[in-house]
Amino acid sequence: GIAVTALGHCHPALVNALKTQGETLWHISNVFTNEPALRLGRKLIEATFAERVVFMNSGTEANETAFKLARHYACVRHSPFKTKIIAFHNAFHGRSLFTVSVGGQPKYSDGFGPKPADIIHVPFNDLHAVKAVMDDHTCAVVVEPIQGEGGVTAATPEFLQGLRELCDQH
Repeated sequence: GIAVTALGHCHPALVNALKTQGETLWHISNVFTNEPALRLGRKLIEATFAERVVFMNSGTEANETAFKLARHYACVRHSPFKTKIIAFHNAFHGRSLFTVSVGGQPKYSDGFGPKPADIIHVPFNDLHAVKAVMDDHTCAVVVEPIQGEGGVTAATPEFLQGLRELCDQH
């Protein structure tokens, strides 16, 4: 994907790590595990709120999984009607049908027939717009702290804090 150089380009430590891992074990799918993946998973759990980790091959897969998990959790734990996902105009979450539909950019999502239902788009950094559409049917709010496709636009701290509070209420 476009973010593959987020950690830099050809940094000696990264090149070394790739060479070392390449001589031991390549990725063998997420059906099986390996010691480096287990170590990384433990570090992620220790450093975050998470109790579990699942590794995906791409951001698209990760986002698709997150959206499906949010809907599944809400349907099982709350109501089969708690399926609404609130997202923002000009966002980017991947290139599958579900993720382009959540992304809110018609240039990527139009022309494929019916889209997944219950995806609502509102203006970025507009907490009042979120409040107007958030209700008991909302299962997720997905936001990029910095919208790349949206013009490299950063969310304000107040907006992110307000989203957190709204999500806690619902």
